[in-house]
Amino acid sequence: MLFGHGKDTAREVSQMLPNNFGPATSSGLPKRGAIISFPDIGVIDGIKYGHVGIVMESRQLSNGQRQVKIMDSNGDNLAANSTVKEYAYWINIPNGTADYGANIYWTNPK
Repeated sequence: MLFGHGKDTAREVSQMLPNNFGPATSSGLPKRGAIISFPDIGVIDGIKYGHVGIVMESRQLSNGQRQVKIMDSNGDNLAANSTVKEYAYWINIPNGTADYGANIYWTNPK
C-alpha cells in the first residue's frame, strides 16, 4: 500500500484506513502512534516537499505551545542508508520550527 508524498501521508492514511485512523486534524494533541505530516518543509526545483513521521510522544507546555517527538526513517539525510530512528528533541506545532515548517497535521490511531 502506497501513501504518496510525506506532505500528504496523514490525510491519505486517514482516508484509506478509516477503521484504523481518525480524520486528519491539527486540533488538540496527537496520540502516540499518530501519523504526522509536515507539508511545508521546503521547495526544490518548484516542487513542494514535506515530511512524515510517527508520533512517539506529545505534550502541551504551560504557555500553550504544543510539541511532539517523532520517529522516522529518512530525517538523517542518508537516503537508501537511512534507518528508523526516534528523535530526542521536541518539534513545535502548529507553527513548526525552521526545519519542520508550518501547517503540521496528523491522523490519530483509533
